[in-house]
Amino acid sequence: MSTCRFYYNNLWNTGTLSYSTQDQNFPAINTCHRWHTKVWRSTSVSDQYLKEDMGAAVQAKAAILKHNNLTASATVKIQANTTDSWDSPAFEATLTTINNDIMITHFDKTYRWWRIYIDDDTNDDGFISLGRVFLGSYFQPSRYIHEGYTLSRIDPSALALTEGGQISSIQRTKYRRLTYLFSGMTSSDKTSFEAMFASRGLAKDLFVCDDTDNAQSNTYYVRLANDLEIRHLTGDKFEIAITPEELR
Repeated sequence: MSTCRFYYNNLWNTGTLSYSTQDQNFPAINTCHRWHTKVWRSTSVSDQYLKEDMGAAVQAKAAILKHNNLTASATVKIQANTTDSWDSPAFEATLTTINNDIMITHFDKTYRWWRIYIDDDTNDDGFISLGRVFLGSYFQPSRYIHEGYTLSRIDPSALALTEGGQISSIQRTKYRRLTYLFSGMTSSDKTSFEAMFASRGLAKDLFVCDDTDNAQSNTYYVRLANDLEIRHLTGDKFEIAITPEELR
């Protein structure tokens, strides 16, 4: 059975970031910015990397890369090591599915040094670009979403009718809103939901995957669009409603 995961404690924001190359107009620090369209851009397509020194060993269970210009033949690896040495890193995971929106991989490793390695020699852009990066753990509720969920596709475009009945518009980016209801949650679940809401509130970013069996296509970059709603059912059981809204 599928599960749901919330990725919000982003260690990528906490380390000392370095890089192979960067265009000064598109610095590597952009990968820490909530606007995923603010990208890091390299000045080469061969043997490029972003690297984090966490200062001490940290546990990470997932890496997510949002918004890139990679080609289908690109090599993308998540690497980790005890020292800043990369000839033979202690941990290495290759992302086998290249996607220009979101790429995600799971593991459970504890290291001080972390690196994203990219080689994309066939990229005619002459550079590699990458938006938001997540590295960290996740919160997985003890039960799946109650009776599925609601997916709304929102078009925020402004429409107006002229006197002649014609439509004029200001077109804006469409996005998705997901409405989740979790029923039968335990006190531990409740505490985790409250910790996530305290960390992110309504303004900060996170990732959510509502189907871990199909994580590549069911992971979204979101903010929480509504306040956290918790209703006590009975004993140690709660009903929790939450509404992630896609960032664009």
